Amino acid sequence: MGFLRRSGRRVTTALTRLFKTTAGLLAIALLTGCWSSIELNNRAFVSVMLIDQTDKGVELTLGFPLTNRLIPGQTGGSGVSATASSAQPNAYISRVGPSLEDALQKIQGDVPRQIAFGQTHSIIIGSRFAERGVEPILEFVLRNPYLKMNTNLFLVEGPVRNKVAQMSIPFERFLASVLNGYVSNRQIMSTTVKDLMYSKANGGDGLLPILGFIHNNAALAPGSPPSLTTAGAAILRNGKLVETRLKPSELSSARAILNQLKQYIYSIDSPTDGGKIGFYTTSLDMTIRPALTGEDFKIVIRCKLQAVIIASDSEIDLESKGEIRQLEQAINKIANEGFASVVAKTRQAGADVFGFALYFSVRYPREWNRIKEQWRDYYKNRLEVKIETDAMLKRSGSSVHSIREKFLNDEA
Repeated sequence: MGFLRRSGRRVTTALTRLFKTTAGLLAIALLTGCWSSIELNNRAFVSVMLIDQTDKGVELTLGFPLTNRLIPGQTGGSGVSATASSAQPNAYISRVGPSLEDALQKIQGDVPRQIAFGQTHSIIIGSRFAERGVEPILEFVLRNPYLKMNTNLFLVEGPVRNKVAQMSIPFERFLASVLNGYVSNRQIMSTTVKDLMYSKANGGDGLLPILGFIHNNAALAPGSPPSLTTAGAAILRNGKLVETRLKPSELSSARAILNQLKQYIYSIDSPTDGGKIGFYTTSLDMTIRPALTGEDFKIVIRCKLQAVIIASDSEIDLESKGEIRQLEQAINKIANEGFASVVAKTRQAGADVFGFALYFSVRYPREWNRIKEQWRDYYKNRLEVKIETDAMLKRSGSSVHSIREKFLNDEA
């Protein structure tokens, strides 16, 4: 009996020592220091990359935040005055080389710090480079351990460096903050390096959000350079830019098909008297289902949305179930036309940007092998696309008639 007690105490003591040792090792692991041996003061963090094609080669432009200008009024270490330090707190350095790697090495020769891509979340591509193909960018990101696969991609028509480096940024201090805000707040289509890598398995087709520039921004002083805005989307076929573009008005339909749109404000003409009625979509669910009829492939796109009325300039009776149903049918018609128009544009370009091929390859692998070599032609000329929309009005507001009509009646 005493032997068992002594054995039990030994086991308990051993377990206690093991627990303490493990806890100590874990605590030591948390004190291993920085993630890199290079000091932060010796790093130049890239906030945004601009890539374009010139007659002399690939033009790479890197945007850096300037730490000596981050605090307005604070004098920089190089004798920068308070007035100068209140300027844009970022700098762009551009070099041209036969490849992205050569251009990067030239930029590194101009920067006294080690270039770091750990804070890079956005890459802006010039249209001339995109016409030759975006695969070099995917290769560059994939093999760089510090560039993330969820880096956002954007397109600018024309020379990207001149437009981006000279523009005004009225709402943020850095261009990277504007681009991150566009994506995180769902103000623009989201296309990442990962998205285009996945699309390579089915032909390399995809969409790139286009960045535009406007001069009439009320937040800018007269004579200021243009500021940034969203301007539709460009179509990639086999990783290369084609001429077809999606207009900003068509972008919402494309984002809905890609399940990137949940809330949206729009207006329609009342089916009763033609007055404008404003809606706010509170939820939008998209499902894409492949179907096979005999030897013919078909895609069924189903959209189920819920909306509320936010404004009405119509005399429609919002207490009438029949007239509410007419409104829902009008929304269905407009949504169907928008989806059909966007799909038709991508078919005209011969680019399966919504990845319908993946649905068929998973659902009907044997039948898919029969047409996969001719898929582009099949998608462009033979694929049947059926669109179904089911709109439901959840709330019509506190007033069942137009407020303007009520005011006119009160004045009378």
